[in-house]
Amino acid sequence: MSQGRPSYEDLEALVVEQAALIAELRVEVAELKRRLAQNSRNPKRGFLKYTGVKINRGAGI
Repeated sequence: MSQGRPSYEDLEALVVEQAALIAELRVEVAELKRRLAQNSRNPKRGFLKYTGVKINRGAGI
């Protein structure tokens, strides 16, 4: 890149590079989702994360 504003060619190369990276990441995400679905220890209700907070539903205040 030259000083100041990037050229059209520089921007075009950056877009091509980013598109390739996005394609790679999509493949990786698909693979991780596939592996997550195969893991029987994962909850079937989605991607909820256990926070450790306990809710006392029986407490009447």
